[in-house]
Amino acid sequence: MALRNKTLYGLLAIILLALAIGTAQAVEVKTEEVVTGVDMVIVDKYIRTADNFIIMYDASGSMGRPYGDTGMTMIQAAEKALKEKNTLMPDLGFNAGLYLYTPWQVFYEMQPYDKDKFGAAIDSLPDTQTAGSFKGQPTPLVEGLEKLDPILAKVSGRTVVFLFSDGTFKLPVSKKRPLEVVKALSAKYDVSFYVMSTAERDQNVQMLRRLVGVNPRSRVIPFEWLLGHPYRTTGALYTVRSVAFVTPKTETQVTEVTVQNITFNFDEPNIRTEDRERLQALGELLKANPQADVLLEGFTDGTGAEDYNLHLSRRRAFRVAQYLMDEFQIPRERIVIQWYGMINPIADNATPEGRAQNRRVEVQVVGLK
Repeated sequence: MALRNKTLYGLLAIILLALAIGTAQAVEVKTEEVVTGVDMVIVDKYIRTADNFIIMYDASGSMGRPYGDTGMTMIQAAEKALKEKNTLMPDLGFNAGLYLYTPWQVFYEMQPYDKDKFGAAIDSLPDTQTAGSFKGQPTPLVEGLEKLDPILAKVSGRTVVFLFSDGTFKLPVSKKRPLEVVKALSAKYDVSFYVMSTAERDQNVQMLRRLVGVNPRSRVIPFEWLLGHPYRTTGALYTVRSVAFVTPKTETQVTEVTVQNITFNFDEPNIRTEDRERLQALGELLKANPQADVLLEGFTDGTGAEDYNLHLSRRRAFRVAQYLMDEFQIPRERIVIQWYGMINPIADNATPEGRAQNRRVEVQVVGLK
């Protein structure tokens, strides 16, 4: 109890300091008395950023190696991370598919997402011991990627493919390489790739980075970022306007932290002087609460081409992240970065004032206890 009170008082002291230096609007903290034993997650609004998702699961022998000092293998950790993500997933009308590609096997045929049925499909996934005769064989990554074509052809809208891979693969008879297949799929369909990377060798790391370079929505997620942090990949499918994570106790608890948006000049990723003062309060908050993570979501106004704005919103989010790392030594793994370009405007793009509000990075602090 004493330690929790010290953390709370430290947080309140930071906010009082922000008031003293004139940044009262940068960070707002709400507290309340709550009842012990009741857990709540309050979500104001979900904004869907994709229509479909596909998980390509890896049960090859390399997934049997230990996962750090957790006592689990890589494949056990992967299944646990999928269960965490499924528990967190809201019902937003997604279509979903779950496939093993070592070798190819269907566990949840592409269809409307059902949390319970998808959870049962995850439970039925094999481990490295039950993956049959494939154990120890070269990874048929190219063949697996090619099997996505008829699946993508049957759905409409934007699709996200979550691919578990260590960057190794066997060269098929066609001599095609993964990058060639991914480029063809990206040109044909509205699809992005989130690679859950277990790569260890530099050449495999570089191969996966080239693979996600096919479009600005694709990215590599280090495997070690997943377990215990399911929200670190939710931005691929949805974002939220505001979130309050509450852990009720019979004591005063922080129930919500709201950080004012960081805004930008037209066509600029650079942090403005007035926003450095806002980031000061945010940086001190994160330093005082090392268990918390920060979500940074970049946006632009409605001016210009979609791909250009995606790149610009990414640069803005990464610039804020770099500032927090450089000025406050916040570890990179505590900063979750997403970017969406011109979608989800919060003001009218037809006016200069509205466009100025839309050129922003939204900030959410999660994991406070």
